Amino acid sequence: KGQVEPPKPIKEHMGQKAWFLRDSNWSPDFPASAQKAAWFLEKEIGADFDGVIMVDLSLFRKILGATGPITVLDYNEKITSENFFLKTQAHVNDNFFPGSTAKKDFLSAAGQALFNRLASKDLSYFKLAQVISSSFDERHLMFFWENPQAEEVTLRQGWGGEVRSNVAMEQCSNVAMCVNDYLMVVDANLGVNKVNYFVKRKIKKEVSFGQNELVSKVTINYENTSPKDVNFGGVYKNYLRILTNPDWFLENILVDGISLNFLKNIDQEEVGGKKSTGFLIEVPALGQKEVVVNYRRNIENIGRQFIYNLLVQKQAGTEEDSLVIASDFGLSYNGNLLVDREFEIKLEK
Repeated sequence: KGQVEPPKPIKEHMGQKAWFLRDSNWSPDFPASAQKAAWFLEKEIGADFDGVIMVDLSLFRKILGATGPITVLDYNEKITSENFFLKTQAHVNDNFFPGSTAKKDFLSAAGQALFNRLASKDLSYFKLAQVISSSFDERHLMFFWENPQAEEVTLRQGWGGEVRSNVAMEQCSNVAMCVNDYLMVVDANLGVNKVNYFVKRKIKKEVSFGQNELVSKVTINYENTSPKDVNFGGVYKNYLRILTNPDWFLENILVDGISLNFLKNIDQEEVGGKKSTGFLIEVPALGQKEVVVNYRRNIENIGRQFIYNLLVQKQAGTEEDSLVIASDFGLSYNGNLLVDREFEIKLEK
C-alpha cells in the first residue's frame, strides 16, 4: 500500500517509480537482500519471519540429476535436469495473459511430482546429500536467520552468501608489505526476460607491477546465444557491478573499446565494505560484448617480503563462468568460477 523508492538503476533503466518484493534481490550481499525480501513480505501479509532460504534453478536441476526424471501427470510432461528450464518457460510463455497463473500452476505440479519422488524408497540419499553440499559451495542454496547465533553459524559454515573478506588478511601483520585484492562481478538483468539462460560469461583479471603501484585490468566477455525468435530470450539488458577493495583507484572503463563517461554512465557505492562500480551494458541476441576495467593501487616501501592475496568471489545463481588470472609475478590460473577462488603469492627478494 505504501510507495518504496527503488534503487537508482531500477528507477532509471526499468522506468519503475516504486520498489517491490519481486525486485528485492538487488544487493550482491545475500543477508542484505534476504532482509529486504522479508521486510517487503512482512508489509504485504503482516507476518514475521525467522529466516530466508534462497534456492535457484540450478539447485532443482541438480536434484533432478540425483533423482532422475519425474513425470508431471497433469501436463503429460517428462521433466529432466536438462529440459526443466525450457519446459517451464514454454508452459509459462505459451499460455501467458495478464493475471495468468500458468507459471505457478506448472511449478506447483512439478514441485509436487518432485516431492513424491523424494519420498520414494529407492532414492539415493547419499547422492542427494552430495547435491545439497555442492549447492552450498556453489551458491545455489543460501540461508539467512534473524537469530544472531544461528546467522553466525551459517556464515561460519559458508552458507550465508555474504560479501566476504580475504581469509589471509591476518597474515599481513607479519610481513613488510601485503596487498589484499578482491573481485566480484555481479550481473542484474533489467530486461524483464529470462535471457540469462543463454548468456555465457568469461572473466579475466591481470595484475602487474608499475612504478610504486599495482596495476589491475579486469576483462569481461559476454556472448548472448539467445535465438531472436524465442519469446523469453532477446537482448541482455545488464546492469553490471564490479566489486573491489576500496583502495583500488578506478582509471577507466571501456565497452567494446569505447570509454564510458564517469559522470553520466557510472555509479559508485559501498557494498559490504567493498567499492561497487556499476553501469548498464546491452548484449543483443546472437551478439557479443567486451568490458575492460582498469584500476591502480599505490604501493610504497616494499620490504624483503611481499604477499599478494586475491579473492575472486562468485555471484550467487551463476554457473561455471570461465576465470583466467594472469600476472607478471608468477600467478597464473586458467579455470572456472564454480566456487569462490582464493590465491596467495609470497614473494621474497
